[in-house]
Amino acid sequence: MKTRRFAPEFQPSRLEPLEQRNLFAATPITFIDGDGTTVKISLAGNGSMVFTPGDNDLQIIGADQGTRLTITTKGGDGRATLGSIDVGGAIKSINAKTTDFTGNISILGSVSTLTLGNMLPGDQKSITIGGTSAAKPATINLGRITDLNIDSGTPLNGITVIDWDDTDNNDIINAPFLKKVSSKEDFAAGAIIISEEEGKASLGKITLKGQLDGFWYVDGKAAGISTGSTAQTFRMNVRGKLNNLSAKTDVSGLVAAADIGAISISGSVIDAVILAGADLGTDVALGGAGDDADLFFSGTLAKLTVKGGVTNSTFGAGLDPANGILGDGDDFVTGKLKSTFGGISIKGIADVNTTFAAGKFSKPRIGGTSIDPAGDPRFLIASTAPDILPPVITAQLGNNTGDPNDNITSDPTIIGRVIDLGEVKTFRFGIDDDQLSDFINIRNLIEEDGTFELPRATIEKVNKGPLSVGLHNINFFAVDEIGNTAAIFTVTFFFAP
Repeated sequence: MKTRRFAPEFQPSRLEPLEQRNLFAATPITFIDGDGTTVKISLAGNGSMVFTPGDNDLQIIGADQGTRLTITTKGGDGRATLGSIDVGGAIKSINAKTTDFTGNISILGSVSTLTLGNMLPGDQKSITIGGTSAAKPATINLGRITDLNIDSGTPLNGITVIDWDDTDNNDIINAPFLKKVSSKEDFAAGAIIISEEEGKASLGKITLKGQLDGFWYVDGKAAGISTGSTAQTFRMNVRGKLNNLSAKTDVSGLVAAADIGAISISGSVIDAVILAGADLGTDVALGGAGDDADLFFSGTLAKLTVKGGVTNSTFGAGLDPANGILGDGDDFVTGKLKSTFGGISIKGIADVNTTFAAGKFSKPRIGGTSIDPAGDPRFLIASTAPDILPPVITAQLGNNTGDPNDNITSDPTIIGRVIDLGEVKTFRFGIDDDQLSDFINIRNLIEEDGTFELPRATIEKVNKGPLSVGLHNINFFAVDEIGNTAAIFTVTFFFAP
């Protein structure tokens, strides 16, 4: 017996306003799709809807932070397919769990909860959320995803999916904050977590049952990763601490962070690079210049436990490849004894193409046998030779207002980094023609990873008032713990308040 198919039946798609005192009301839109599913689109609160039959695109006009959009299905196969949703402002929630999409979701303002069905295969799709980093975090719940970018000005409380498939290897989540990521299966998208508020960017816990992949850049800290496995193309750069990494099977790919907590792998480690005391820049890769440039400094890798073996992999605490290439003979450990590698327990074999690097190790065991790092070629230990290199200073305008390339700014705030093989003992700055003896101590501004921010208020305090309009130099001077002295580093800009 053939299943009867129903032609779509649409109610009027444009909803008219009620009396002025009630603003707008939305009468539900109901239609029956091709397989007999009754689809009902309802709007509660302010706003009106415009629905385009055929394309099945939905537009929401006049919504606000109290408006709720709900799409329900009944009968048929129980699922609906829409093209896109366009919200011209903020909205409290969109609940469309049994609705799948072929197009984009655009919300001009913030949203509290966004619950959708599947993002269907086809063209690259996007979810765009407005708002600012100060807005209340949004929660996103999705079904099965294929080729999707998420761009949110609003912090994200969490992203939950069944599965995320990226056929072109460029799916990205952009947000100022992401508290939680979870998936019942694989998760192939990456993320760029950068906040306009200094120090606010962070990534919470990633919890997956399947494989983790993608390009991850976190301008802050990361709570940790619990996954089934990681792909060979997985790359992550965390400018703060990564608390932990655990996998139920094998781990591959690249992970770099200022410090790394416990690593626990139930399978094996294959073709992996895991570095504590490293910032690989915005390209999340070894080598590069400008924003992609690498920085290496003292770091701690707390503990490594691998139930299987380790093949062709590198684990480093304070490891510096010197030229952007690991394993070519000139790698060294920065930070000396400050770069520590905690307990190492590997039940299987770690092959000769594997390297463990640190200033100090704590009783490593490989293949059930205790290892003496000093006599094992797989271990690279910090040199005990005297430190003859001065601190390295890099700095730039924190807010190059207007054209980002003209060095003209209304905000003289400076951001940068100062690093050394040992410890930076002296770090001072002066303005314009100040003599070195008059430079002001700002050693307290240096963070654990060597980064610093010299705020406008401090510059103006030292200057005894706002800078004059025109060209200025901010000069930095550093000395390490044994007296190696860096050349003065100068940031030059034109101040135009």
